[in-house]
Amino acid sequence: MKVEVKQVGLAESGAELVVVGAIEGVELPAPVLAAPGWDEAKVGFRKLSLLRPQDFPPVLVVGLGDRDELDPERLRVAA
Repeated sequence: MKVEVKQVGLAESGAELVVVGAIEGVELPAPVLAAPGWDEAKVGFRKLSLLRPQDFPPVLVVGLGDRDELDPERLRVAA
């Protein structure tokens, strides 16, 4: 399995699946927010939502919970 981390726009990523960490109160990229079902996505810790934005690869939103509770262990568990 090949895993690559890079910072590009969703359309330019060439990825088959995009994974985005969601912190409560922090806005995600516009294409993710425009995806059908975003308003029902949950950003609580360890909550998962699969979105299918138009003209972009599927996006897996991984809830990271509250920013004040975020630490390396929570990130490891979410990953």
